[in-house]
Amino acid sequence: MDNELFNFGIWIPLGVGFSIMIIHSLGQWIKNNAQPKVSNEVVVVKIGRRRSKSFRHGSFVINPAYDITFELANTERKKLSVPVYGNKWISEGDIGVLTSQGTRYTNFEKIDKPVVDFDDNN
Repeated sequence: MDNELFNFGIWIPLGVGFSIMIIHSLGQWIKNNAQPKVSNEVVVVKIGRRRSKSFRHGSFVINPAYDITFELANTERKKLSVPVYGNKWISEGDIGVLTSQGTRYTNFEKIDKPVVDFDDNN
């Protein structure tokens, strides 16, 4: 009898927590899909690495991602999670066009910076 209470006491909170996580993720997905895709010229301000775990085919898989902070022209900052495959050699200080949909990263295309010639002898 005690073993049944123990199992019940563990599985119910885990099930409730898992359900809340799924509902939150689904809500965020729906909210992002309702937003238009927006492209802005930005500067990459900060890159931080994080790991997220997901459950696939009976085992846990670690999905590395980057939390990248972009600064828009109006000095507003936007922090997005960018999967490793979407990073495309993004570095701090890069200037480019960020395309996002709500809180979802879509694309970043670098803009070539003009080369400044500091040689006064010419």
